[in-house]
Amino acid sequence: MARSRRPRRRTVAIAIVLAIAVVFGVGALLEPTTHDPPEVEQVTEEDLVQPVEDGSYLWPYTSRGETTSERTLAINLLVHGPDDAVRRSLTDRTSFEFEEEEEPAGDEPDEHGVVVDDEGLEWADAHGAVRYSYVDASPRGGDAVWLTEAYQLHSGTYLGERYHVRAYTHPEEDWTAIQAHTDYWDWFRLRHTVPDIHEAGLEIESDYLEAPFVEEVRREYHGIEGGYSDGWISVIELESEIEEPDDLDAVDDPETGLTDKATTDEATADEASDNEATADDDPHSAAIEPLGGGGVAWILGLLGIVGIAGILAAETRRDLARAGRAVVGEISRRRRAIALATALAGIVLGVRVIGIGVETAVPALHPKAIAAVLYPILALGMPAAALLLARGTEPWAAASFALLGAGGAFAVDFGMVSVSFLPIRLVLHRIGLLLALTLIAAGSAMGDERGKQFLAAGLAAWFLGLGLPLADVI
Repeated sequence: MARSRRPRRRTVAIAIVLAIAVVFGVGALLEPTTHDPPEVEQVTEEDLVQPVEDGSYLWPYTSRGETTSERTLAINLLVHGPDDAVRRSLTDRTSFEFEEEEEPAGDEPDEHGVVVDDEGLEWADAHGAVRYSYVDASPRGGDAVWLTEAYQLHSGTYLGERYHVRAYTHPEEDWTAIQAHTDYWDWFRLRHTVPDIHEAGLEIESDYLEAPFVEEVRREYHGIEGGYSDGWISVIELESEIEEPDDLDAVDDPETGLTDKATTDEATADEASDNEATADDDPHSAAIEPLGGGGVAWILGLLGIVGIAGILAAETRRDLARAGRAVVGEISRRRRAIALATALAGIVLGVRVIGIGVETAVPALHPKAIAAVLYPILALGMPAAALLLARGTEPWAAASFALLGAGGAFAVDFGMVSVSFLPIRLVLHRIGLLLALTLIAAGSAMGDERGKQFLAAGLAAWFLGLGLPLADVI
């Protein structure tokens, strides 16, 4: 009988390993959503757009290499203006001053400087892979060239979620092509994943809508397909009269002589004084109610507690006490399984929180240096926790709690970086990792020859699941 069981157990283990391999394999075969390469090696005229009449042509995409066959994301914004002004309009808009006419009553039009408030998204220099775009400057007498981004910016955190901008400029043109997208750091793939480009584009467009240094914001349809594009590009025209003043600390108000900030602070103080005077003059504001709403709620709550205590019979209270002791006993009996689930969840979420925290606290430290320290905790800590904490538990409980802890942590982690949609290949990748952890936990809990087979299969599947993304397969 024992001999007949061994082949059956071995068959089960092999079947599980094959199932995990199929899950990873299907995920690897699916085309990544961040890639949408056409079968074109040369940029033809119909694939280009012309931001300015009689100006240079732009290929409205980015690419991993100097070829259209490695196309990634679509260009979604075009900002017209000098290159430096475009960059400052994103990163340092308070440095803008330009002349705006005002019409005082009964006087000739007067001109005064306007300083822009630094509102909107906060941008910083970004780390990111090099992406190329293509400009054909032959209408200007130039050459067709592949360009790397002039600069990268981001708003958010590298190891969390962020808006990420790649900006492309050409010396023959006064426009900047921008590829803006949302991305998040995937710890199990050690790279950023791009779920969308529309949200980032709309956020930047809305920032420009209310800016006084912007002449026009519009959208142009170019029929762009692929790269997450809906065919439209947001076009922003900066004012032509933007200047750089020598002193940008304040601009005097032409009527009061006060700076904008002083005027605002004085108005705020006056408004607060008026509110206080109004409150002092209102006889109802100082009245003391004999019994406020809080007092009524407290009394009603007390009466409710007394009523419930009176309704519950002694037998009911004894039943509740027995049920409570049973729950406590079950928790005590399953404490190692609960510790397993807690440890797995704590590793996943702890790595995310610590990574973001260190990046924020030490901005000079390259995010990849942080990832190099934290990734081994994730890659080795999770199987180690499943191996050690599952011992002494029932196999089904070990597998179930491993699935619960890691699966719940995956869901919470995606929520922390605001992921609302997952491509099927990433879902299958996470399922494969979960199955690997359940095999490790169940095999460790068995503690026999069959358990060793499950344990070996789980470890092999786990490191296979981590290795495939590093090989750029998933």
